Amino acid sequence: MSLFDESSLVMIPSGYKEDVVYSVKPTDGSGDLTFTRASDGTRVNSQGLVERVPWNLVTYSERFTQYPPWLAQNITRADNVTTAPNGTTTAGKIYPSTTSSNPVIYSTGISVVSGQNYAVSIYAKASGKNWIFIRTVADASPGVWFNLSTGTIGTQTSATGIIENVGNGWYRCTVIGAPTSTSGRCVYLVVDSNGSTTGTASGTDGIYIWGAQLNEGSTTKPYFPTTDRLNVPRLDYSNGCPSLLLEPQRTNTMLNSGELNSWLKIDTSVTSNSTTSPDGTQNADTVTATGSGSLSHLIYQNLAFTSGTAYTLSVFAKANTSDYIQLVLAGNLILNNYANFDLANGTITASAFVTAKIEDYGNGWYRCSISATAGATATNSQIIYLINSGTASRGQSFTANGESVYLWGGQFEAGSYPTSYIPTTSASVTRVADAASKTGISSLIGQTEGTIFIDYTATSINIDGRAITINDYPNTGLNNRIAVVNNGNQIRVYISNGGVLQYDGYFGAWIGHHKIAVAYASNDLKIYIDGIEVGSKNSSFTPPTCSVLSVGTYENNTSNYPIQGNVNQALLFKTRLTNDQLEYLTGTSYSTYAQMATALNYTIQ
Repeated sequence: MSLFDESSLVMIPSGYKEDVVYSVKPTDGSGDLTFTRASDGTRVNSQGLVERVPWNLVTYSERFTQYPPWLAQNITRADNVTTAPNGTTTAGKIYPSTTSSNPVIYSTGISVVSGQNYAVSIYAKASGKNWIFIRTVADASPGVWFNLSTGTIGTQTSATGIIENVGNGWYRCTVIGAPTSTSGRCVYLVVDSNGSTTGTASGTDGIYIWGAQLNEGSTTKPYFPTTDRLNVPRLDYSNGCPSLLLEPQRTNTMLNSGELNSWLKIDTSVTSNSTTSPDGTQNADTVTATGSGSLSHLIYQNLAFTSGTAYTLSVFAKANTSDYIQLVLAGNLILNNYANFDLANGTITASAFVTAKIEDYGNGWYRCSISATAGATATNSQIIYLINSGTASRGQSFTANGESVYLWGGQFEAGSYPTSYIPTTSASVTRVADAASKTGISSLIGQTEGTIFIDYTATSINIDGRAITINDYPNTGLNNRIAVVNNGNQIRVYISNGGVLQYDGYFGAWIGHHKIAVAYASNDLKIYIDGIEVGSKNSSFTPPTCSVLSVGTYENNTSNYPIQGNVNQALLFKTRLTNDQLEYLTGTSYSTYAQMATALNYTIQ
């Protein structure tokens, strides 16, 4: 019998939707993890690009009678009236209710950047009317007429139209263009002919619609269904294979994080949207040293900080005619402390009292960060300097000779390490903490004997960060639990039964990639980490009764202590695995999803 056959729950991150991370086993939904994060966030996708999740900026993408966000003028609408392209009865219908101009339906409440490209799409099918007109974002923005009878494109006004036949009379119609305002809304008009904005009322003649989407960039992304756009898991590919990214709540207080031309500048110029950024679109800026004589060259924002709180300043940077930048947490935050970043070699030279980090994002891009604790409460400059040497002093002065670098995605957050990028425009943005758990699964958790397993990569220390826990919350509070957690920078295994401590052990560094198994039965406890037995107990040990599984987050699902990293795999067994099985499970190396499955002797379906 394989380990897969013996397991009761297998979570290898591969499938997800709003509110759910699917388990590979069981397949009936009873092992699917409930996921919460009341905001969107970013991840590294399978192409290695930084990507917003969910990328569809439209809410209620299949419920066109929902208000908000959907509004209609001179249109009658209905939901769930016919079969959609995905085979479900979830497609809606719209048709002109009066003979007038602008029979329109539109989705409101979308924040966009004026002048930046977006792709607006919808699946549409003729039902008496053949033409639909789609604007990129707002009423005054460019648009395209689509003929749903012939599958062709009519007039295009300062935009690019794409029509794709997806079968059974359905077409995916896409318009790519740049909005002319920041008040965004997807606009769809049912019209009578090419170039017209008039739709004649004729009974129920109209158009079936389904799957509205607005995504950033000049390429239409795969359709992502939404309701409120909250609680969407982030399957992150930073380590090659997909893993579940779990982070604490953070706020980026740096405004216009991707629009550096709006920042304050001294003897520096910014050329907007001059190269491709880590998100795969041409929205990164060139920052160039200017002026004559020996000067300091910098861009910055004045941001608030509080005494005793740790802060992190970060930015994505790429060498151009210069290989160097310097980050400075200025003012009363930490005086005269800084870090220099070599963008050609990916190296750092940092002063005392700060922690600096450089991460390779591919294609010459690095994410550079500097962290320190504030010594006062104030508002002052958080600075990116252009320098011409990796050993430059703080705020180095030099005579400009065209030195430039590419920059994108600035972030200033309260915390001792950088978290995933949080894009901002005119206001700060908060990404809420991630949480993944499943309640009421006593039948999947071994009660008198069992094994829990976690494969994770912790990138930073989140105090009391959790890897995996089984417990009986809220039935008995936290009196019954088996928990693998972080304490300082140590792996801690903590077990209690009825509030009585059964085991408490500490094993090596928390940060890094680890595979941990805790196998238990009456008077029989074994703990294996990375293929090695590190702890055991053979007497006075009684396993607790548990019904809740938490992966990468706090036992009572308050989301206070996410792992600050990635969960690659989580398993439950209702048996105490043998020592040989524990050694094999925690010691097997793999770098891809397929190799994970192979380690379990499981065939990917």
